[in-house]
Amino acid sequence: MRSYQGSNAAYLIDRRLADGYELGVDDGTFRLAPHAPAAGRRIIRAAAAFDVTSPAGVYPEMNISMGRIVFEPNDAQPRRYRPFSRDAQRRLTVAYLGPEGATDEDCPFFFKAFDHFRAAVRLPADADGTSRRHERFEHLHRHAHGWFHLVEMQLLDLAVRSEAPRGGHIIEIGSYQGRSTAVLAAAAQDCGSDALVISIDPNELSPQQADVAAACVASVGQRRRLVQIQRPAARTAGLLRDELACVAFIDGSHEYADVVADFELCDRWLRPGGLLALHDIFPAEHLGYPAPDPGPGDALRRVILPTRRYEPIAAAHLTLVLRKQANVAM
Repeated sequence: MRSYQGSNAAYLIDRRLADGYELGVDDGTFRLAPHAPAAGRRIIRAAAAFDVTSPAGVYPEMNISMGRIVFEPNDAQPRRYRPFSRDAQRRLTVAYLGPEGATDEDCPFFFKAFDHFRAAVRLPADADGTSRRHERFEHLHRHAHGWFHLVEMQLLDLAVRSEAPRGGHIIEIGSYQGRSTAVLAAAAQDCGSDALVISIDPNELSPQQADVAAACVASVGQRRRLVQIQRPAARTAGLLRDELACVAFIDGSHEYADVVADFELCDRWLRPGGLLALHDIFPAEHLGYPAPDPGPGDALRRVILPTRRYEPIAAAHLTLVLRKQANVAM
């Protein structure tokens, strides 16, 4: 790996590119030129990792943005590539160029944010179960309909495995067809916890959706720990005791007032030191997706962060995890 240090980021070039290209970095921009034209098409993989800056601090974004630099047959014209984001809250930390066919594991920084998160939640590295969990995530991504990304599954899995062994249950608001619900339940099993997954789905008009979600959880062998409540979270306030949860995940209605109401309930149910996860809180243009509804992001900025009780730990795709602080004066 050839390394260049910029003012705010590291720039890495895979040594496998050295034989065919003249390579370098100028002012945060990769430059590469083939030594000679080639008969076939050549593709260079580009990747970039970012930190996110918020009023509450800086935390790692646990996914990488990928791109491609293409040289068509007989094309030897130099190329320049500058990693960027239109999101002013995202700061480039590492950029990488590798050959076609490079995998995520070839990007030496790919798991850096995961390691940062493990340290933040006091979770030791676990090599034994990594492959099995990844296969589970891939299975859910292929067979369970939804908008929950693979890297978000990894983030929720880490959150549960860090907190569930310390006691408490898991609360989810908004299950849709059970993709995230299955991740939460399986993670509890993996860490030897007896935690229940209390899944509150506000969509009362589609009772069959609860059956689909339950089947998804059953597909990972965890139907026994699932408790389903199909009604708006506001109507469950008296059913659950305060501070019973170690992890709470909010992905229900995206209307601002509903997100605030869901947060206020989860704030009651979540014990100090527990983890709160929120979905669809970021503008998504930099990921190639339409922007989500603004309600979750507005609730985060206007209500959750101003309480000063929640510290962001890590982001993945459109999900943010925060730790609930204890004894913070208002």
